[in-house]
Amino acid sequence: MNDRGEHTFKISLRSALLTSEEVAVRTANRAIVEAAYGLRSALMHGGKAPESLKVRGLGELPSSEVVNRAAEITIAVIQRILLDGELPDWPAIELSHRHESERS
Repeated sequence: MNDRGEHTFKISLRSALLTSEEVAVRTANRAIVEAAYGLRSALMHGGKAPESLKVRGLGELPSSEVVNRAAEITIAVIQRILLDGELPDWPAIELSHRHESERS
């Protein structure tokens, strides 16, 4: 990756896109994955997990809840890929969303 945040951005976006059609659920899932990456970073660079994490749009959550929710999202992503029977065509998925004003 060229940018430190690029991996987090890509993984959180893709997991959100695969786990729900609802924008609110996608937004929450993306924020949880981003927070999980922050937790990973804290562990790798500081050797200790914080008691809680600030999760975008969800406020302060216990680290254990972030881990559990991230695990659930991971399971949902794997199930989706297995049900589809193939790896996603990421460019097609990432670029297929149309803005609400374009739908009619």
